[in-house]
Amino acid sequence: MDFAAGNYYSSLSDIYYSFSEARHALGHGKADCAHGISWYSEIDHDEWVYYYPIDLEQRLINLVKAGNKRETEKILDVIYRENFQKYNITWDMVKNLYSEMRGTIFKILSQITLSENEGIYSIYNMLKQMKHSNTASDAYTIVKEALLYICGVVDSKKLSQNSQLKDEIVQFLQETYRKQEMCLAFVAAKFDLSEVYLSNFFKEQTGENFSDYIEKLRMDAACQLLTQSKLSVEEIALQAGYNSAHAFRRAFKRSKGILPTELRKGQ
Repeated sequence: MDFAAGNYYSSLSDIYYSFSEARHALGHGKADCAHGISWYSEIDHDEWVYYYPIDLEQRLINLVKAGNKRETEKILDVIYRENFQKYNITWDMVKNLYSEMRGTIFKILSQITLSENEGIYSIYNMLKQMKHSNTASDAYTIVKEALLYICGVVDSKKLSQNSQLKDEIVQFLQETYRKQEMCLAFVAAKFDLSEVYLSNFFKEQTGENFSDYIEKLRMDAACQLLTQSKLSVEEIALQAGYNSAHAFRRAFKRSKGILPTELRKGQ
């Protein structure tokens, strides 16, 4: 059985790079006779053309499609370091590498939708410039600029879509919080989302827990009815979205620190 090992990394989030290096070493390195391990750091790099493994490319594609600029830039810096700082590949190798990376960008563009207003032609112009680059540094700068540009567009679209979805959910809650069946599962089904995703999304977008937000809407409505109407506590409980006066009193006491009748008497 063959074994391989990548470099050491101090951050847990960077373990992926060590794994990718180990896979590369397994295919290109020669096992240490004493320990049976192929070390990435001991590979004879003259035997391979450039460092751009398939799994690293796929990770790069996924990060760009997710609009993750920070991690995208980290991978690009790894590619640059491995090819130009550690081992300084030849110019012919550089052209082959960037030809493949141009292909990566086209793969990304085929999987997302960018309009003219979002700079699709600017990206194509960058790719044209890359073909005429005279140095590895120039080519790298263009590749990095193109990929980070796409990241920015994707992230901007995601933020806009998230904002729109948040507004739609909040509006729906404000219109339907009186329904007794109102709960996380009810809203998740309405928007075709998983309950876990909806819960995390709502907290991230509004800063409030889903259940706390519903209770706040119901408490505000109940307080208004208690102070501005002569409805009974039982009637107010139903109008505020509770299925019983008992459940309403318990929620009111937990939220306001007093019972509904005490609020009414205090007016």
